[in-house]
Amino acid sequence: MPKITGDLLLGSAFIVLGAGAIGVISQVERTALASRGILESKTLPTIYAGLLIGLSVLLIANALVRRLAARRPADEARDAPLPGQRLRSAVLIVGTVLLVAAYTVALAHVPFFVATSIFLILCMGFYGRRPWWRVVLLGVGGGAALHWLFVAVIQLPLR
Repeated sequence: MPKITGDLLLGSAFIVLGAGAIGVISQVERTALASRGILESKTLPTIYAGLLIGLSVLLIANALVRRLAARRPADEARDAPLPGQRLRSAVLIVGTVLLVAAYTVALAHVPFFVATSIFLILCMGFYGRRPWWRVVLLGVGGGAALHWLFVAVIQLPLR
């Protein structure tokens, strides 16, 4: 039951975050990118915010289906939360939302590659990914891959 509640809370938080992002993005002036006439500076962020909302709806739907499923009493005792598990879940939810918000703010002030690499490293470390050398390698590699995708392939003028 705690995982279902955590999924409902996390999904709800991400829907609010996505809706807020769409609200902020909609206020940005319309500017076409120099490399592509069809893309605007707010096209991809709007797509990402929409995907965040859509995936959050799926997470909530999955949690509700699991909640409505018939449960045997023996399963309830087995699934009882361990001491500190609720606190850990709450910390993960709040921490994830804060990391995403900080990353969004950092993108306005720090180059994309640097902000994305740091964000990936912090997320993997926050969720307990080890060893650290692999976390740093994956974070920098992921930042480089995303930078290559957006700058070389899609030709977005990122700094």
